[in-house]
Amino acid sequence: MVRVRVLGLEFFGRHGVADCERETGHRFRADLDAEVDPAVLDRDELEGTVDYSELARLAVRVSDELPCRTIEALAGRIGRAALERFPAVRSLRVRVRKVHPPFEAIVEATEVEAEFRR
Repeated sequence: MVRVRVLGLEFFGRHGVADCERETGHRFRADLDAEVDPAVLDRDELEGTVDYSELARLAVRVSDELPCRTIEALAGRIGRAALERFPAVRSLRVRVRKVHPPFEAIVEATEVEAEFRR
């Protein structure tokens, strides 16, 4: 098994249930953990593997395209887009955190984790 990971990706997004959350926006963090075809170990080129910088840019681009009411929906969009873009990915775990969410408790972050398989 071979894994390609992007950990602690930070970005700004306009996601949330309340209108003010989507207007003001928040900081988000994501972890992307892709299981890829072991054949990538025999190659020394980006074609046929997962370019981790492209994976990170894809997640940010998906976040920027369309505001989501829930981080579950955001994780789903990121996961489906990554599977479509990277044929070498066998499975992908996506964790999305909303940093310091706006509610009455003091919380470092809320998080959703989703797994995608071919």
